[in-house]
Amino acid sequence: MRLQQYINERRSKDVNSVNAMKTIASKCGKAYLAATTKRSVIYRGVTGKHPTMEIDPKKGKERRSANTLNFYTLWMDNYGTFKDYPKRGQSIICSTDYMKAVSYGKNQYIVLPQDGSKIGVVKSEDIFSLGDYTPMDNDLGQISWGIYYLIKGYFDYAREVELGGYNMEVSPPFDVDWNRMNMVNSVIHEINSLVVDDSLYDYLANVVTTPMLNFWFDDAEGDLMLFYKLVMDKKRFGLLKAGDNLQQFQYNEVWTDGYCMLVDINLWEDDQFHRNLAGYIK
Repeated sequence: MRLQQYINERRSKDVNSVNAMKTIASKCGKAYLAATTKRSVIYRGVTGKHPTMEIDPKKGKERRSANTLNFYTLWMDNYGTFKDYPKRGQSIICSTDYMKAVSYGKNQYIVLPQDGSKIGVVKSEDIFSLGDYTPMDNDLGQISWGIYYLIKGYFDYAREVELGGYNMEVSPPFDVDWNRMNMVNSVIHEINSLVVDDSLYDYLANVVTTPMLNFWFDDAEGDLMLFYKLVMDKKRFGLLKAGDNLQQFQYNEVWTDGYCMLVDINLWEDDQFHRNLAGYIK
């Protein structure tokens, strides 16, 4: 899912300004101090118009990627590599670039995560454009759709050649949940072990590009989990906490699963708001 769809999500609740200031003073002091000193400013574009809002990403239904496949989100949220990071499925996606928020949402807000909240950082403007993932030379969206057609190709191949003992009830969608993703991976391993010639490779070459197919077999060894481990290299990400210095990440996608207060940018630029808020800070 591209950053635009994420930061346009309307999952926030309106809060009156007095209660918002009290909450910022009691819960979000570190992020507030960092934002007012320009050390750490996080933006979000939303459709709401209320001056102050709150959002708790962990409450309610887990977010799934829209208009793209959910493989990478499932992998990041469940595979051990990112166990210390906030779960993408229970987070809000934001940006440290104000102009990015302007282009993605009608109204822009300053995001103030609760003290102690973890903040995941993508070391590029968007998780879909992390740079040179692999020799495949595709962005994450193209890679995810490639994986979809690759897995579908496995099922179609098994059906066409009538592989014995294969459970044909395993079928799309493949990105519903983590258990299903693991089951699909097991089926892939089963098919790989049953084919002793080049017929599977030749079949799959009709549904995905040659660079991706070679990467799948040579680098990822035909394993879905290893594939995403290579693609979602942890070196492409960073992990901070609310209030930490974000100046080295001024044009980046960030995400957090912590409770947040959102302040409309126009209200934020009003000195009177900060003078009033100062009265609640102990």
